[in-house]
Amino acid sequence: MKFVINSEQLIKQLQSLSGVLSQNTITSSVIDCFKFETQSSEPTSGNVDKSKENPLDYEMPSIAPYDGPIPTRLVGFNEARSEKEHYGTVHFYIADSHFNCTWNHPEKHIPLFRQYDSVIGPDFSQYVDMTYDERYHNAWRSRTLTARWQSHGINVIPNVTWSLPDSYEYSFSGIPQHSIIAVNCTAIKGKCISRYLWLKGYNEMLRRLEPRLIIRYGDKMPGEDESISIYFPNERLQRLRQRPRKRHVQISALLSNQLTLF
Repeated sequence: MKFVINSEQLIKQLQSLSGVLSQNTITSSVIDCFKFETQSSEPTSGNVDKSKENPLDYEMPSIAPYDGPIPTRLVGFNEARSEKEHYGTVHFYIADSHFNCTWNHPEKHIPLFRQYDSVIGPDFSQYVDMTYDERYHNAWRSRTLTARWQSHGINVIPNVTWSLPDSYEYSFSGIPQHSIIAVNCTAIKGKCISRYLWLKGYNEMLRRLEPRLIIRYGDKMPGEDESISIYFPNERLQRLRQRPRKRHVQISALLSNQLTLF
């Protein structure tokens, strides 16, 4: 699938909606500016460079349902590595660069994971501006590590993430039905189009997987099923929100006054 933006129509829609959008509004009219065109992912006829691996050649692994303890505390992988007391559930809702090491050395951190109650499957990014192959490959990497860690007896909660509608087939492939799963919504609440795409994928996930419980990381989203969700805040965002802001204003004013002297 190829993602195409009618930029002229999008600009007109955004201008007409300026000042109207609210935090609880999902604007389907904006998404009408987006369309999907089918393109074959099969290699073209002729010579093919066999030395270059195609991520689409890899079948999406299937992972086991999670029936372990319900998480009571989430801790980011980067912080879990330095904690002295290990308890709770490790998550990967952080920058990919902070946990790429788990892909390069998939068994290195198994002793660490054994010290925690559970681990949420890796959350390699599926950004909209990535190619279909790149997004597929990141989903495949997440699923592969989850299956591998499960095979070592680690309690791994299936992590479910998606991107554009063309990602649904692989995003939900290999994820068990009626399981406890984990879902992240970091950095999308303030963007109307991101909220629309997230909720569209969320509803498709509910239809296909029918999860019995969702471990939700990040703010609640309008339109989601709160009755089957347990919410955990983005701890990094919480720390930023708790920082005193008055001090920053005073420093900014001081610097501004100093600049006027030169």
